[in-house]
Order: sequence, then C-alpha cells, then structure tokens
Amino acid sequence: MTSNTDGNLNAIFKAMQTLFLSDLPDEEYTKEVIDQFRSAFPRHSFLIIHPTHTIIGRHTQIHIERAATLWPTRGYNLYAMDYGDEVIITNTGARGFNNWCFSGQCRHEENVARFY
Repeated sequence: MTSNTDGNLNAIFKAMQTLFLSDLPDEEYTKEVIDQFRSAFPRHSFLIIHPTHTIIGRHTQIHIERAATLWPTRGYNLYAMDYGDEVIITNTGARGFNNWCFSGQCRHEENVARFY
C-alpha cells in the first residue's frame, strides 16, 4: 500500500530524473521539465530558461548544466514561484521553447512572463 506521501515523492523523483538525466532535445526537454514539476507541485508556477534574463520577485532557483552538441554543456535556470507572489521574468535572449518554457499562474507578453 502506498501513501499520498509516496505518490508525492514519486512525482518529485520523476521530475528530478527528467531535470538531470534527460537526453531529450532542448525544445522537448524544457516542456518535459515544466510538465513534471507542475505535476509534482501543482500549487506552484515554474519557468525554465536559457540563457540571459532578468528576474524580479521572490523565487527559488536551481541551475542545471546539461550535455550539448556544439558546446560541452548548456546551462538552464529553473525557477519555482509560490502562487500569490508577484515575479517578473524578462527573457533578454532568444524566445523559442529550446530557450524557455513556463507554466502556472502567469501572463505572457512577448519576452516577459509575469507570475502572480
């Protein structure tokens, strides 16, 4: 018999496995990371981004380096935001799914994602 805690831990471990061990192409990787973390933590908003950006507001961050084809690694920042906290992230680089992806309580305009 598994408890709700076991289910939560499984979701967290699956999200972490996707984050660090995935060999998906960048565009699919960003989407999968966000999907897995939203599944594990449905009351939070998430954004993963590479490379250049600014962020204003309360958040939790982890930096990930994953294998790349042209360079040894490609760096991403994964941000988690609590619902109710206003956070503004401005992407100052390219804007395809290979460079950023997000989900949760947010509004998106061009290169700015506003979480609330």
